[in-house]
Amino acid sequence: MDALQERAMLGAIEAHELFGEHDMAKKLIKQYSEEKYKSQKKENQMIKKNQIFEGTLVAAGWDRLDRVNQSSLYTQDDEDILLEHGTGIKKFKPFLNQKVRISGDIISTARDGRKVLVKKISRITGGFTKPITPLRDEFGNLLIPAAA
Repeated sequence: MDALQERAMLGAIEAHELFGEHDMAKKLIKQYSEEKYKSQKKENQMIKKNQIFEGTLVAAGWDRLDRVNQSSLYTQDDEDILLEHGTGIKKFKPFLNQKVRISGDIISTARDGRKVLVKKISRITGGFTKPITPLRDEFGNLLIPAAA
């Protein structure tokens, strides 16, 4: 809701109150508060699409029966990123305490902080987390190691 719409809505509420149309004013107040809430929610929420993270999947929350119900990704940069599971934690339990690659959308709000809405998860095997590119010298020539 922009400033002009907000001003028009408040003017309409005041006019209905002055003319004694209290029921209409209440409806407009309810509509105004809903619109204001929606616009604040959009302003406070930031989304970054299709981000990829690598790290160790760890437990971050437990229910009353001491079962894991929340997880987070501990990255190599000592960052702990809370994960939001659209399908539930059941799909993620086999990956707990293992190195994984996660792709998803970052959702950041002032109230909840930063979370990643996970779209895809895969186990990292081997030790190569980055693509291997051949080494080249300053002239662009391919560097080949000498045979020992």
